[in-house]
Amino acid sequence: LDLPLVRISQCDSPDAVSVAEYYSSQLVLFVRKVLDVIPISVFRVLENIVEIQTHKLAQLPVKFETIYLKQYAQLQERYALAKLTNQVSVFTEGVLAMEKTL
Repeated sequence: LDLPLVRISQCDSPDAVSVAEYYSSQLVLFVRKVLDVIPISVFRVLENIVEIQTHKLAQLPVKFETIYLKQYAQLQERYALAKLTNQVSVFTEGVLAMEKTL
């Protein structure tokens, strides 16, 4: 992050402060843009999770014969649900890591 300031600092230029402020403001703008995308992405994934849970997963009967186990397992839907849940988890871990570093 100091790379643009190295030459200016070596010259003892009075513009070092203004250049540092400029690059700091650019960094803040970039971080804000990135942080604005995260909630949108998370809620899109959550919307897909709700869609699977409410419309694609069928209700399981209380009792059924084991020969119907594969039919009731709904493996494709559960796999898609697990992938989406993992995506939300990754976003959450990233946000928690940012809280520690920022």
